[in-house]
Amino acid sequence: MQPPQWISFARNAIVAGLAAVVLGCFLGGWICGFALLSVWILSGWQCAAWLLSAFGLGVFAKEKVFGRGPDGCALAFAFGIAMQLIIDQWLGSLGLFSALRGAVALGVFVPGWIMTLRFVVRAWKLQTQDKASSLWWWPALPAIAALLIAASISPGVVWSTEFCGYDALEYHLQAPKEWMAAGAIRPLEFLAYSGMPNFVEGGFLHVMSLSSDARDGAVACQLLHASMLLVAAFVLADAAALLASGLGINSHIARLCALCATLATPWLIVAGSLAYSESGIVLAFACVLNVFARQGISFQWGGFILGALIAVLIGSKASSLILVVPAIVAWFALRVDCAWKNWKSIACGAFALAIGLTPWLARNWYYTGTPFFPLVTNLMGVGWWSGEQGMRWNQAHASDATMMQRGLALWNQLFVFGLGENPTAGNPWKWFWGPLPWIGVGSVALLSMLRTTRHVAAALALSSALIVIGWMFATHLQSRFLIPLAIPLSLAFGLAAASVFGGALSVNASAVGAPKRNPLSLLLCAWAVLPAWNLATDTPQAAYFIGENGYLQGNDDWCDLRCSDASLRAAAAKNATAELVINHWRPEWRVLSVGWSTPFWIHPNAPLTWSSVWDTNAIESCHGLSTTETAALLSQNFDAILIDVPMLERWQRSGWLSPKINLDQLKELSKSLPHLAQLRGGKILLGLRGNVVLNLPAIE
Repeated sequence: MQPPQWISFARNAIVAGLAAVVLGCFLGGWICGFALLSVWILSGWQCAAWLLSAFGLGVFAKEKVFGRGPDGCALAFAFGIAMQLIIDQWLGSLGLFSALRGAVALGVFVPGWIMTLRFVVRAWKLQTQDKASSLWWWPALPAIAALLIAASISPGVVWSTEFCGYDALEYHLQAPKEWMAAGAIRPLEFLAYSGMPNFVEGGFLHVMSLSSDARDGAVACQLLHASMLLVAAFVLADAAALLASGLGINSHIARLCALCATLATPWLIVAGSLAYSESGIVLAFACVLNVFARQGISFQWGGFILGALIAVLIGSKASSLILVVPAIVAWFALRVDCAWKNWKSIACGAFALAIGLTPWLARNWYYTGTPFFPLVTNLMGVGWWSGEQGMRWNQAHASDATMMQRGLALWNQLFVFGLGENPTAGNPWKWFWGPLPWIGVGSVALLSMLRTTRHVAAALALSSALIVIGWMFATHLQSRFLIPLAIPLSLAFGLAAASVFGGALSVNASAVGAPKRNPLSLLLCAWAVLPAWNLATDTPQAAYFIGENGYLQGNDDWCDLRCSDASLRAAAAKNATAELVINHWRPEWRVLSVGWSTPFWIHPNAPLTWSSVWDTNAIESCHGLSTTETAALLSQNFDAILIDVPMLERWQRSGWLSPKINLDQLKELSKSLPHLAQLRGGKILLGLRGNVVLNLPAIE
């Protein structure tokens, strides 16, 4: 495979990095710019090690499927990421990441590194300097810069609409942290989400395993997830160019517009910059469409890779089985060359799919007795849950809305999301879809009116409709779950723009598509500013938390608490966090947390007992007991109890709170037990033993 010039590739990376540094300086001054460089060096190496290995594996796979061609580096990257995620599932489930003091976690990269090095050396020898510009993607720079900055901010600060990454701190990062302590990927009794397929989280575990403390890998995990989104965007851009070439329209404009539409949509930057799993879905979906647009040389290998991609798609988020897989099947039926539709290809795909999903199903079956736990508990069994817990989970992850209400939800959550008054107070409401839904639907309509693109429009329309139908009837109608829809809509925009603005590209443009600074490119660049604007306005001070893991662990407050300045000591004590108390102030205390389920920044060995909203909490054993009996029972195993009253009230309003957790009982308990501290966020810390006191530490 002949890649782009490596000098050009390095230049592109430098340009993207410089753009992020410039934007960081604009948001928070020079200190933020230097902090970015520091984070990329100290945390980026873990992400880079993973990605370099994945790229080598992908080069091998790409050559098996399509041979050595002049393009396809992004596709090779995507293939490799999928393969690496599946490998991580097997190694993590078998508990091998911790083997030989982490040597296995590092050693598994070596084959991929060797293949990457072989590829680079071969390319360096064979490829002459290409005079073509490789900066054809420059209109997307503002969005890429925003993505890199947001991914470099320590988890728990940025994006208020995501409650500052609450899901990441409770699940996507916390689960790998717990697995690292447990020694393997497995379902955990106190974290229901650990029973999910967790393909992306398996990659996070691999990255975390390169450090002695899982918390040190948090930013590296975010950078890995952001990198997946970038690869997905370029893979989709290549797919748009391939389809455009086949349709006889301008492939350069199709590539550029599809790329910018993907990265300029704020929802993708928001989800991509956090340690979520959406980038795995977007990557696999875009990669499948790219494969469908090509002619392979080995349909057995092609089928195997497609099966692996479907496994990653489902493994990134199980709801993709309903949201995205039907859309892929529709595209396969309407658009794929008949040569792909042979029994050998399909059999190889099924085999790869089985290989990919076996670790998830096997470990769930072994630990819980049901392979799909905590999903479809009404059909496959509830595992270690009670029937009430399974029912509560199912009700919370579905909707009982009428057909009219579902249609209205689609309108609000997609087309006018963030515009006007929020119809669901307390839920996210920002213009995170931007103009993409309107432009995408208009593009599909335009393509359907052109004779040469009518069949593509049918495939795009059907795949989009199936995603929407799945969202309306199989989810709880949240806007973020529509993110896979960005793939067909961005692809439609790229093809429609190529059909309309085909003459806008200079005849002197390069073979890789480097349009001059024409109005279309400037408009795309203006669109790509939208995510940067959202980053600057949503959480304006977030840039000051680039790489500030120590602050979120309570390190700075602990220093203030021990300093000679009385005002600093008083401020630190007044605004104390749970992390300060548990990590530094009283690390020996055995603390029971009720309602607070985001303990990612707590030391891995801290004696903290907690649970997600869906799982059994130790406080439930006190249901029906008096205040005195409750205190006596809890004091047998705990020194203090941490109660997050605002979160418990939110869970109760949502119908998620266990009926065995009585808020009135907890309020009565708080009146009878000594108050040790009022913690930040409305949490209270109560003592369960008479000798438990929270005195100020000595001055140092």
